[in-house]
Amino acid sequence: MAALKAFRIEGTFPMGVNKHQNFAREVACKDETEAKENVLSLLGSEHAVRRRFIKIKAIRELKPEEITSLKVKRVLGVK
Repeated sequence: MAALKAFRIEGTFPMGVNKHQNFAREVACKDETEAKENVLSLLGSEHAVRRRFIKIKAIRELKPEEITSLKVKRVLGVK
């Protein structure tokens, strides 16, 4: 099993008529592809947005001291 890494995904999705909502999510995944799929799935289920409407602007790997999500810290065992 590959070691998990922390990723921050930033982008936008439509929220109402002619409005876009910015988002930034942190997830713990094996690689960038899995992180992207995870965020698309989360946003789709939470906001009923189709994948094709979610625009991802940046995906970057985080160092342990850059992680802000307590859930991701707990999964990775970072204090």
